[in-house]
Amino acid sequence: MASDAAPEIQAIEDALNTLEQEARSVAAELTEDQGTWRERPDSWSIAECLDHLATANEVYVRAMEPPAARAREHGSRRRRPALPGFIGGWFVRTMEPPVKPAYKGKAPKLIRPRPSPDTSAD
Repeated sequence: MASDAAPEIQAIEDALNTLEQEARSVAAELTEDQGTWRERPDSWSIAECLDHLATANEVYVRAMEPPAARAREHGSRRRRPALPGFIGGWFVRTMEPPVKPAYKGKAPKLIRPRPSPDTSAD
């Protein structure tokens, strides 16, 4: 990320980088079989879940950068933390664990994980 990023965006990216390091630490302790194991054929493996989270974070941070840059160009300064609106708040609440079956759905294509390799047919 550019060093001239808005402080709010930089703080988000810093937090995501910390989470990435924690995820790498967890993943480093897994064997390949553990990381690619799926409970069901239609479920995601641990590796796929981590890939989904990393991809989603990248997509969302990059989407926030242009509006933050435009606001800075116009001299807009945030006086308090950004809070999600009605739809954003609902989205966050529905994704908090445990996710209720009524809210489960497919991830948008843009943030779906790359498939992990099938290691069961060795």
